[in-house]
Amino acid sequence: MTRPSATSRTATMASDRAPVARRRKSGIPVPPLRTPETPTTPPPNEGHQPRRDGDSLFISFPAPHVFRCTETGCTSAYSAAAWTNRRQSLQRHLEGDHGMRLRRTVNLCALCGDTLGAKPTTHPCLANGRATAAPTQQRFQCTDCPSSFPSRKGLHNHTLWHKKEEAKRLRAASSQPSTTPGDDEGQNEGQPPAQATPASGGAASRQNAQAPSSPECGDGEESRQRTPPSNQHPSPAGQRALHS
Repeated sequence: MTRPSATSRTATMASDRAPVARRRKSGIPVPPLRTPETPTTPPPNEGHQPRRDGDSLFISFPAPHVFRCTETGCTSAYSAAAWTNRRQSLQRHLEGDHGMRLRRTVNLCALCGDTLGAKPTTHPCLANGRATAAPTQQRFQCTDCPSSFPSRKGLHNHTLWHKKEEAKRLRAASSQPSTTPGDDEGQNEGQPPAQATPASGGAASRQNAQAPSSPECGDGEESRQRTPPSNQHPSPAGQRALHS
């Protein structure tokens, strides 16, 4: 078997490029040459996404910060502070928009493969706050806090939550009395201090109640003892009565 010479290979390559050169000269658009596609860098690990098998929904832990729809071609995604809220939003979406009927939710540990119970955060592999995967930056960023969301609707709901919290704070602040320390002292400045009122039922009150206001008010032996002796002389009629 004879190998093609260098001259023949050059002639073959020239013949392959000839149609392209002729089309360029004639003004016909030439599609760009395809370059081999390089594999794209995968996104940061967001945790294993939920999956559906029949009427069962499987949630893997550490749970991702964003739960994406399990159905092919659906781009719905749900982000919330708690993984239970994300699961509930995903379940409502599957049942309401896709007509699914989910009868159970299975929690799985992606680290050891164990099936978890109703409280997956108590699993030893997920201790010390490892029940949720590392957060990643989403498309729609909140301007009031570091939270970000994969959809505009999620950001809108989060913004409404911020407004409700701000309204609660304003109502609580308006319900508190707005008195400034020292106002009472300023109002009483230049006025004499109020005289103290004697307490009722004290010792002085009891003494005043026992002592009569005048000798005429008393009766009996005590009143007679308190009556001073009279220094007046008896009348003449009285003297005659005494001598008789």
